[in-house]
Amino acid sequence: MSTYKKPYLAGVFRSSARACYYPYTAGLLKRYDIFPLFVLDGGAFFSTADRLGGASGRHFVDALEDGSLLRPWQEGERLVWDRVYDQTHPSSCQTLLEQHVWLNRLYFLLPIAQRYFQTSEEKWAKLWFGYFYDWVRANPYTGSGLPDARLRTKYTWFDMQITWRLLVMIHSVRLLGGSSFMKRKHWRLVYEAIDLHSRCLYKEASASFANKTGHGNHFLQHGTALIYTGALFPELPGAEDFIALGRSIVKEQLDREILPDGGSIEGSPSYSHFIARLYVDAYLLLKDNKLAAISGLKQGILRQYRHLAAVASPKGLTLQVSDSYAM
Repeated sequence: MSTYKKPYLAGVFRSSARACYYPYTAGLLKRYDIFPLFVLDGGAFFSTADRLGGASGRHFVDALEDGSLLRPWQEGERLVWDRVYDQTHPSSCQTLLEQHVWLNRLYFLLPIAQRYFQTSEEKWAKLWFGYFYDWVRANPYTGSGLPDARLRTKYTWFDMQITWRLLVMIHSVRLLGGSSFMKRKHWRLVYEAIDLHSRCLYKEASASFANKTGHGNHFLQHGTALIYTGALFPELPGAEDFIALGRSIVKEQLDREILPDGGSIEGSPSYSHFIARLYVDAYLLLKDNKLAAISGLKQGILRQYRHLAAVASPKGLTLQVSDSYAM
């Protein structure tokens, strides 16, 4: 673990007396690629590998530098965030829909933030903030809430889109923390976005938990992201509620969706890998920040990894079985 520092936070939210600890060390962040250090979900992995020939941070950065990464969404020098979205028939072409949510989850910002962390070159921090600021301006919060949030907000304020952007921002705070380019005004915008996303996520996840409609890796990621936010941003209004709901979601998913042999009811080995990592993050965040543990979580994680070891190839290089994604 390492100390989680939040530059210029004073004056944005009330200060917290509690030190916060991030589950990954600086050495890990410098040595290993951001993907799969933070595992992409299956759909994003498949989409990225199909477009870029791989799903590592290097593939993202190489494609960004040669201009191919964001080409489908560009009009001249301008990035049009919903260019590939079919508003009339949002489910008529899953390929376009997957491209749309891929972009608006802001996956591509994490390799940029890590490149700054590894090189200390301010051009990467400047590039990160430029894209982030452009997204914020282009996608104001217009209110979500099921069942029509998908259509009214073109998916950008619904489900995994909220969760992934929130996680990208939280990880990026750690990676960009030493930047001299990022001044108070830049960080204020980031913190305000984290606050907004966490409140939106809490509202959606609370309704799903109360109505017993939340399930699968999407809902589990809601729980883990709420723990991330509450544990690392105790300054936020409602942080304790975020942790409490996140803990309840993770516990419910562990009991309901992880089978006795450690597999997931989703039935995909590669998704089992992604799912297990969400549980690991929740476990580490609670342990490192001296927050109450989730009963049975450590044992559940060990059970999942015994299952993963059994279904991997002898060298552990793939978790692909049948039509499963390989991660």
